[in-house]
Amino acid sequence: MPIEITTTGPFDLTFDDTFGGVLIGTGSPSVAYECRSAGAYLTWLSPVGWMYWLYEGPMNTQKAVRTAGAYQQAGTTRYTQKESNLLLTVRTIGLSKAEVDAVATVYDSIGVFLLAVDTAGVFHRVPVSVEPGTFDLYSSRENVHDLTLTISLPARRSARG
Repeated sequence: MPIEITTTGPFDLTFDDTFGGVLIGTGSPSVAYECRSAGAYLTWLSPVGWMYWLYEGPMNTQKAVRTAGAYQQAGTTRYTQKESNLLLTVRTIGLSKAEVDAVATVYDSIGVFLLAVDTAGVFHRVPVSVEPGTFDLYSSRENVHDLTLTISLPARRSARG
């Protein structure tokens, strides 16, 4: 069964359900190569074209909150605007050295997207960012390798009305 993939903006149905559609569950429609495992399915632009990979290892979710305006009232700090976004730490495990070399191109890609499925079974490309840094790839003492990636979902703003 072919899947339909559409590009979406940061304020669409994918985010209206408090990021509920971000992770692909085991009951979701199949994705490329009939993959039905739960996890975070990413696609990114690599030096050889578009890569796809399912990060099905353990995941951690954090919420980063920043303030964009504040004032003092009766000795208390009040905020006029805040911005928050989710940070997902995703993992893929049991890779060969060749797979690590291919999947690690996500770290230096300028276009990374999380594939999120909606209630109609349509996949949407949600733009995410990968912060620059130094990343562990593999050890010469191991035959299989694991990769960890932290992605930042688009920010949401709340303002005092």
